[in-house]
Amino acid sequence: MSLVAVFPLEPARVAERVADPAEAELDRVPLSEGERPAPVRDEPHALAVRARDPELGVGARPANAQPVKQAFARSLGSLSYAEPMKAVVIGCGRVGSTVAKRLAREGWDVTAVDEKEEALGRLGEDWRGGFITGHGMDVEVLREAGIEDADAVIVATDGDNSNIVIGQLAQKRFDVKCVVVRVLDPARAEFYAERGLRTVCPTSTAIDVLTDAVLSYGEQKVPA
Repeated sequence: MSLVAVFPLEPARVAERVADPAEAELDRVPLSEGERPAPVRDEPHALAVRARDPELGVGARPANAQPVKQAFARSLGSLSYAEPMKAVVIGCGRVGSTVAKRLAREGWDVTAVDEKEEALGRLGEDWRGGFITGHGMDVEVLREAGIEDADAVIVATDGDNSNIVIGQLAQKRFDVKCVVVRVLDPARAEFYAERGLRTVCPTSTAIDVLTDAVLSYGEQKVPA
């Protein structure tokens, strides 16, 4: 023989359950013979419990009460996950490949572009970024590399003319905010820098470093 436990509830302490047949069955639990019913406890779950304030009345819900499921959904909707910054590196030689690998190690989403497919080997076997074979002046190649969503573009091919044109494309046509272009000719690097293109000139850097090294040595040799 099985027993059915029915618990009397005090009106001021009653917890009105959601109109769910499965929830309603929790109040009528079949017990085996000799088993004692568990004591009634207030349910903390907001989906199954309404307000217990006697002034509001049994089962009344305060104006600010919200189901847990709705609150949880809102909290999920408010979460934001930081996406990695995206860079496109055009020219995968010694300079471009090294820049691409360093950015990738810093957590950037990097895609490299080079005319030669074998340039992919410079990125290493563990490369997890993108690689596109093609010329950097080809607009469709740039789009395939993701330039429209790029935060930065680094242009480091072997030709100054190509680098300048690609840099201007990225800056003016695709509105990339950070465009850095390698230009070997110091005069051209300065010329385009004055017109808003961010240039890096290894030649000028080498000249400055070499000259400063010699001058600093000469200063050490001058008697006090």
